[in-house]
Amino acid sequence: MKKLVGIFGGTFDPVHLGHLNAVNELCTHIHFYRVHWVLSARPPHKDRIAASISQRFEMLQAALADYPAYVADDCEIKRQDKSYTVDTVEHFQLMYPGYAVCLIIGADSLQQLHGWHRYQELIEQVHIVVLARPGYSLQIPDQLRTRLVESPDQLVSRTTPGLAIFKKSAHDISATGIRTLLTEKSVPPASAKLKILLPQSVIDYIQNHQIYTIESMNPEKIK
Repeated sequence: MKKLVGIFGGTFDPVHLGHLNAVNELCTHIHFYRVHWVLSARPPHKDRIAASISQRFEMLQAALADYPAYVADDCEIKRQDKSYTVDTVEHFQLMYPGYAVCLIIGADSLQQLHGWHRYQELIEQVHIVVLARPGYSLQIPDQLRTRLVESPDQLVSRTTPGLAIFKKSAHDISATGIRTLLTEKSVPPASAKLKILLPQSVIDYIQNHQIYTIESMNPEKIK
């Protein structure tokens, strides 16, 4: 039985409570030695990112500061070209010999998985945990159906790559929606609406660095 190391990647533009709550809940059902939150610096399938690489990574560091088992990881930032998940998986397999690497993805990513770079190699290298999300149907690719386990904790005892669906992670928070909210002058930028979407440390960072064209926040007006 190998210990698990999790990889949770994303553009994190910005990192929000939907990300944190989903991974936190997953970690109550399956034990990870460590979860690396890998910032996708130059995602192959996204052309437009609002915040800079350094801003997104600093927000990620701020959000994870109170979680000892979570690591804000810059391995994809250090690569000069577009980075692919299969490259990142190989990076962590070298970093953690003797551990089992587990890729944590969203339900939307599951539907796109077949189009990922070196897809066949990728699915032979890792366990995959899919975080359910409202509005996304879970259509499991035929190649992965035989790997499906009933519960994520069963991945620990598998000797071959497995697939788990984690349905308790259904937090319907959109980074796009958050960015839109941050630019709406009619919504106080430090209002209660933001507090249920973003960690306070990320709100503070956005305030201090004026990201997403947000207007200056006045702490005295926070309600």
